[in-house]
Amino acid sequence: MVKAERMQILVLILINVTGIMAPLLILRIMRAPVSALIATAVMDAMVWAAMFIFDPVGKYLMPLLSQLHS
Repeated sequence: MVKAERMQILVLILINVTGIMAPLLILRIMRAPVSALIATAVMDAMVWAAMFIFDPVGKYLMPLLSQLHS
């Protein structure tokens, strides 16, 4: 049970880091204006909040991953 909880936390962290940082890094590499970076950061924050409110990973994905590792 502890292993599944650790895996769930790892998946959530990975989704957060990839989902929030990747668009910002791409915009920064493209030398986008600051307003585009701010808009992207706000949208990322909204997606991050929705992910924790509805918790799709914890409800749907993690049971499937737990079955694969059993």
